[in-house]
Amino acid sequence: MADSSKLAGMDSLGGLDIFYDPIFVRDLGGRYVSAHHTVVHPRGQVTKIVTAGPFRYSRNPMYVTLLVTYIGGTFAFRLPWALLLLLPVFLLLQFVVIIPEEKYLESSFGEEYISYKRSVRRWL
Repeated sequence: MADSSKLAGMDSLGGLDIFYDPIFVRDLGGRYVSAHHTVVHPRGQVTKIVTAGPFRYSRNPMYVTLLVTYIGGTFAFRLPWALLLLLPVFLLLQFVVIIPEEKYLESSFGEEYISYKRSVRRWL
């Protein structure tokens, strides 16, 4: 049986960087949302489409940082088995959270959101 502390490619320091660095982007996204007087919570009442800051590059920068933090955690804490759950986590985000959220935003904001969708990718 392999010693998990010696797994190739599982660098805990690099993993910690990947684990903590996305928190800055998540917090920045939250500040932009708050500055535009709308909600961060995915089930909240959105009052405005935020297209500034990290939302210029991704329609879902906070979900991107969630996945990157998850990947960083698997390396930082040397949990290679957690990589097996990455695809289910991604699929849950995509189909249970993001797609319903996009339908809501489309119905609430119409062409404004559709135009934003055309110009900014869902993930990166």
